[in-house]
Amino acid sequence: MRQAKYGIWESPISATMLASSGVTFSDIQGDGDYIYNIEMRPNEKGRCVIVRYNEAGTREDVLPAPFSARTRVHEYGGRSFAVDHDIVYFVNYADQCLYKFKVGDAPQILNKSSIRFAELSITAHGLLAVAEEHHKDGSEASNYVALIDTANGNVKKLISGSDFYAFPTINSEGSKIAWVCWNHPNMPWDDTELWVADLDNGSIISNQRIDSENIHVSHSQPRWYNKDLIFIDDSNNWWNPYRWNASQGTITPVLTIEADLAGPTWILGKYTWDTFKNQFLFTCSENGIARMALVDPSKPLGANIRYVDMPFSDMSYIYVHKDNIYFIGSSTTHAPVLVKYNEQNGIVILHESAVFDTPKTIISVGQHISFPTKSRQGIAYAYYYPPTNPDFTAPAGTLPPLLVIIHGGPTAATSRGFALAKQYWTSRGFAVADINHGGSTGYGRKFRKALQRDSISQQGYWGEIDINDCLACVEYLVTQNLADPSKVVIRGGSAGGYTTLAALAFTNVFCAGANYYGVSDILALAKETHKFESRYMDQLIGALPEFEYLYIQRSPINNLDKFNAPLLVLQGDEDKIVPPDQSEMIVEALQQRGIRVEYKLYQGEQHGFRKAETIVDAHERELRFYLSVFDANSQ
Repeated sequence: MRQAKYGIWESPISATMLASSGVTFSDIQGDGDYIYNIEMRPNEKGRCVIVRYNEAGTREDVLPAPFSARTRVHEYGGRSFAVDHDIVYFVNYADQCLYKFKVGDAPQILNKSSIRFAELSITAHGLLAVAEEHHKDGSEASNYVALIDTANGNVKKLISGSDFYAFPTINSEGSKIAWVCWNHPNMPWDDTELWVADLDNGSIISNQRIDSENIHVSHSQPRWYNKDLIFIDDSNNWWNPYRWNASQGTITPVLTIEADLAGPTWILGKYTWDTFKNQFLFTCSENGIARMALVDPSKPLGANIRYVDMPFSDMSYIYVHKDNIYFIGSSTTHAPVLVKYNEQNGIVILHESAVFDTPKTIISVGQHISFPTKSRQGIAYAYYYPPTNPDFTAPAGTLPPLLVIIHGGPTAATSRGFALAKQYWTSRGFAVADINHGGSTGYGRKFRKALQRDSISQQGYWGEIDINDCLACVEYLVTQNLADPSKVVIRGGSAGGYTTLAALAFTNVFCAGANYYGVSDILALAKETHKFESRYMDQLIGALPEFEYLYIQRSPINNLDKFNAPLLVLQGDEDKIVPPDQSEMIVEALQQRGIRVEYKLYQGEQHGFRKAETIVDAHERELRFYLSVFDANSQ
């Protein structure tokens, strides 16, 4: 074992490995004897490829290059393809047109218009989708539920009138449809409506709202079960499942548990549950730990749950087909895999996102921690990863640098699922704190609402609570002698980039930061961002124009007097969610003040880097940046 300072240990985990490990899975669907899903491949410049598996597990690409199945509805997309009897329908990223092809043939355009589609599903009435129509006059896009004729691509506006729609689902008889909708300034994790309607020849003949108009609740993932509707809402503080009896018009709980069985609808069509042999199969987040549960609706509440033992710390995109359970899983020590599971044969790994020839002893396992905070929720959470490398030890009496990671959203969450990007740092001698600050999901509605405006002041807490919780985590780890207080750095992307910039502008705890496509001017973003998030800041900061002063006060671009730490800024030139000017403003302002700032604009990248060469350059650049700051500060 060799001795070297924390942060400079030699690691077998390279940035090139990170790029090769960047393959991500999504959108699992079944058709006949095949299972389909999407692979996003950095080595193909982020192309989203439709792949299928036969019953023997043999894998083949279905979507030929250069096509990429990715939709820009809400800019975040979701479920960009559907398949029926070997006929594939998909949205192509480059032109956002809807295509159709038989497996083995060349794709042909089915619909070429200003309409984007997501949440594609095959029904007896045609192709069901969430539609987003963009207008030539530049007015706000229109969202609705659409039926698309699979023969000629004609679009029928089935349900409209609300600002947003998600989870449209038609029963097996084709006689009823359910959906979730919401209006500005709500987001889908705030206050939504749950509706059902009768269908006749693909037309709505009657509809009714089945949730209470007087209770502010987030609904998610409705699905038909026999003649009833199963859905998830957070009326008891947790995203739990409920059953609407169509004949009686009553709603009863399916399961009551202090755990979230759903997540925020950033991505459309992402399900955390399905039906399995007359039972309900759920995944949940309980105290930061992912679990899989089977619920028997024939048994009384409280005695109807059975947990399925799984070696995974994160599970998503649940899908049941032919009595097999499919999902994407990752453990604390293994990269994400596409999983097939049944009770007879157990777990079968269909495909791994990456295979690494690295010893397990180099893997740092995240420890779920909670710590007190001065924020109004009183507590916050994180996953702490200690520096780990069996070939190195640090000089006695020294402590590791601490890398604080802030997730996006800010209504999102980090998990304990394996991420090689974290091991890139811990194997070099960094400690990592991946924070779930107030406002994160997975800890109930009350915690999730911590950043949002209160009923008295009508002011939100973004830019306060998230920063305070980061500081509380650093203080906790420093007092536990787990981090060197002089070498604490912070990084984040998107909303996490904003928190990174704000933490550097408003505090002196961090000696450097890396901002990935983050927000520097909240007011400018509120005026120029896309429809889905155009009123998001109403909840996080306050409604405009009344609280414009708060937008100014909390924008890092307007608070540079205390901004003295070096900053690295990384941005994609095609980002439509946080445009490049947000990065360019802060870079120019800091340069004028003589603050060290490095800026890299990546060509052809959007919100979230997808190209292998970008991923490699960004991580190598960030590592060099931190080490140069540490060296400069030690002189």
